[in-house]
Amino acid sequence: MHHKTEQRIKHPTSPINSALLYNSRHIQEQIQGSLGAVNCLITPSYIAFSDVLSPMYKLEAWVDFSGVLEFHLFTRDQTKKQFPKTRHRHPDMSAKDFVLLSFRHFEKHKVTVNACKSTWYPYNSDNYDTFCKIYEQTHDLVLAAQSTWSGKVFTQLGFSHITKNDILVEYEQENNGAKIAQITAIFKK
Repeated sequence: MHHKTEQRIKHPTSPINSALLYNSRHIQEQIQGSLGAVNCLITPSYIAFSDVLSPMYKLEAWVDFSGVLEFHLFTRDQTKKQFPKTRHRHPDMSAKDFVLLSFRHFEKHKVTVNACKSTWYPYNSDNYDTFCKIYEQTHDLVLAAQSTWSGKVFTQLGFSHITKNDILVEYEQENNGAKIAQITAIFKK
C-alpha cells in the first residue's frame, strides 16, 4: 500500500519544511524562522527542530531499529500568551506538515517504517484531551486512540491497525483518585 504522503503541504516555503524537502543526508545547523533561529538536525533516521529562544517548541521524529516511527510534537504555547493568531501554536512549526514531510524524508532515505508511535501528556495536548474525552464516553481504548489527531493522520497515511494491546495508559495517584499521566499508542500497517 502506498502512503498518502503526497497530501498537500500547507506551508512549503517555511524554513523548516524547506530544510526537510531539500536536505542532503545530514544537516546540523541553525535556520532562520519567522521568530528567530531554529535548531535543525536531520539524519536519514532522525529529524529535530527546536526554537533557539524557546526550546519547549520542538518537532522531533525518529525511526527505531524495529521500524517504529515516533513523533514528539510540541508546538503550542502552554501559557496561551503567545501566538494568538495561530491558536497559540508556533508559527514556524506545523505538526501536520512535519509528519507528512517526515514520511517523505524516511522514504527518500529508504528507512523502513512499520508502525507509528505517539505519546500524549496531560499538558496542552489536543491528542491527550481527545483521548480522555472519548475514553470517558465510550470506555473503548481503540476508538479513543483512533479519534485523536495523531490517530486520524496515521490512519490517512496507511497506519490504521491498532488494538487495545497497542495502547498503554499510565496513571498517577492524586488526592481524589488516579489520573491519566500519559498515553502511548502504536498504529501499524
